[in-house]
Amino acid sequence: MVYLSPIRYLLFFSIIAFGVLTYLLFNFGTLSSPIYSSLIIDHIFIDPYLDFIKAIFFSILLSFFFVKHRVYLPFWAVKVVVTLFLMLFYESHYGLDSFTYFHRGVNFDIKILERNWGEESGTTYLIQFVHYLTYILGDSYYTIKVFFSFIGFLGLIFFYETYKYISYKNKTFHPNDKFIYVLFLFPSILLWSSTLGKDPLNLFFVSIFIYGFIRLDEKFSVKNISLIAISLICLFYLRIWWVAIMLLPVIMYGVLYPNKRILPIVVVLSPVVLYVVLQVFEARNIQSMSDIFSQMTYLSEVFTLRGGSNLKPVEINGMYDYLIQYVPNLFTALYRPMIWEASSIFALLSAIENTVILYFSFKYIIYIFFSKIKYLPYLVFVIIIWSIPYSILSSANLGTGARFKLQVLPLILIIISLLHYSRQKFKYKK
Repeated sequence: MVYLSPIRYLLFFSIIAFGVLTYLLFNFGTLSSPIYSSLIIDHIFIDPYLDFIKAIFFSILLSFFFVKHRVYLPFWAVKVVVTLFLMLFYESHYGLDSFTYFHRGVNFDIKILERNWGEESGTTYLIQFVHYLTYILGDSYYTIKVFFSFIGFLGLIFFYETYKYISYKNKTFHPNDKFIYVLFLFPSILLWSSTLGKDPLNLFFVSIFIYGFIRLDEKFSVKNISLIAISLICLFYLRIWWVAIMLLPVIMYGVLYPNKRILPIVVVLSPVVLYVVLQVFEARNIQSMSDIFSQMTYLSEVFTLRGGSNLKPVEINGMYDYLIQYVPNLFTALYRPMIWEASSIFALLSAIENTVILYFSFKYIIYIFFSKIKYLPYLVFVIIIWSIPYSILSSANLGTGARFKLQVLPLILIIISLLHYSRQKFKYKK
């Protein structure tokens, strides 16, 4: 094996970085044109180069946030590179909803939003949020995208702090724990939490809820209650059904693992779940159980057609259909595409990830039933509740499914890591 010194490694990657930057310099206008084309039609002109330079300076400014937490600084640097450079190629090739969010946020007209997406839809609220950000950050697509990426990055920090807290409480934290690298550098997490859209925000609100609840179980505090409240309020306006997804696992955990701190929480939150479910039913005009499955089938068809998926829409005619298809659909939502299904470099990257996750899932899944790790059942409950709607929605389009999986992917990685180090501790004791 040929040994390369660190200097040669640095030189090698510097040459690659220089090549990528050179390519971007000469092709940036072409790569970024889809972002500004719709604005030009509306006679709104933004200099893409100036826009990009603003975003770089804003990224550097946000780096000072980590002066006291330098462990996160290198990961933020990687995320900036993905957000501003690597996502350029993905956006120019596939296009994203972020273009629409930015376009409508800059050329703002509330009547157009209400006509196209509804008066109280998550998309309408998100575009309004982008519009207000333009007053602070200016009409800069890349700067606003960096802001959204930063919110997603904060979500990962909360997930990592949750992981450390559970590890320390169960005395499974390993001095050479490398989980921080797995969580912050996992390709799908890096990619989908670096967009201008709902996913980074959703990730952040899910993370602060889980962190706040787990800490609240140990100690009531204004900080933890505030985190839960902020999460639920924001999710209510972003994706209302996520309020139920967050609260139902708490109720399940409180009923199956009761203690004096959790039971009052369950009593308070149960009416909230009922209210949210009724709101979703009213918005979707659901009046019976059959309407639920009709909506699932309809949304599956929408995601299939909208994304040009090669998969067939999932057809659910009743509870029996749903149950018989649940396991195959869940497998698709969590572990597909497989390597032989990859049709692009991004799909291949996702397939490699899924293969790794599938391997470790099979390796450790049996230990979930025998593990005594505190809070592990709660994390599993979150994934189970998430799977009830998303096993159908994610199975219709693998690209869309990768985005939907972002919200629970950190939990899957946390569970695998907790079980891994728990098994190591058990073997060490033997």
